[in-house]
Amino acid sequence: MKKFFKTLGFVIGLPLLYFFISNLVSGIYIGVYFVINKVGPDSFNIMEVITPVMYHLSLISDLIMLIVLFLIYLGAKEKLFKSCRFNKVKGNTLIYIVIFSIGLTMLILFLMGFFGSLFPSIFESYSLVGNAISATHNSILALVIVIVLIPIFEEIFFRGVIFGFLRDNYKFPIALIVQALIFAIAHGNLVQGVYAFILGLFLGAFFYYTNSLYASIISHITYNLFGILILPLITSSIKDFSPIITNIVFLIISIILLLIGGLKLIKLFKNKSSLYY
Repeated sequence: MKKFFKTLGFVIGLPLLYFFISNLVSGIYIGVYFVINKVGPDSFNIMEVITPVMYHLSLISDLIMLIVLFLIYLGAKEKLFKSCRFNKVKGNTLIYIVIFSIGLTMLILFLMGFFGSLFPSIFESYSLVGNAISATHNSILALVIVIVLIPIFEEIFFRGVIFGFLRDNYKFPIALIVQALIFAIAHGNLVQGVYAFILGLFLGAFFYYTNSLYASIISHITYNLFGILILPLITSSIKDFSPIITNIVFLIISIILLLIGGLKLIKLFKNKSSLYY
């Protein structure tokens, strides 16, 4: 019974607490905006106010939640950072994780474009996130937040804390799927939820097999770097080319990278002594 309630705390309680903190931070920001600009909620679109600073507010929420986690772990036998397993990982392992992550990013973007053209109504819920991501291109700070800082927090929270608990108390397949599902639900919309679930499975696997959060952090940062900045810049620079040919080339490259990185990682994962120091 104790294990059951502890599981509820990690799997449901902590995500709900983070959801509450995020909404509280956003609410305070909107309230301050009302006061400074002397306007009411009916005089403007709240989403238009939130979107340009969405990731700045997310960072504030992340920092508050990180402090809360530190306080929670003060009474635990294993402190927060030790629980997250910040162990050194060999360079060649990280290189293949990066290669695989780039391939995964390209494949997911290809699939999003493909299914987005088939089911445009489903992707309407993703428009707010897309606008917020586009807004980050106008600020170096926003790019650093969304590409580096948010992934670090999310790996500490979802992989280090939640998956760390599940990994120690349940069989690996169950722990892996549950943490990926929580990661997906936390993203708040169907489109993000689907690719976050897929990404969460690989991030959890990297953390599990390397026994280090550095592996999943590097993978997550790579995913955001290429998905938010590098690949959009590449596609915009070759927009005069045929979209069909461009998509086919991207798909082929993604499969090649996934095969190179994936096959090598499988080999390394079978020989765990070669993964880390």
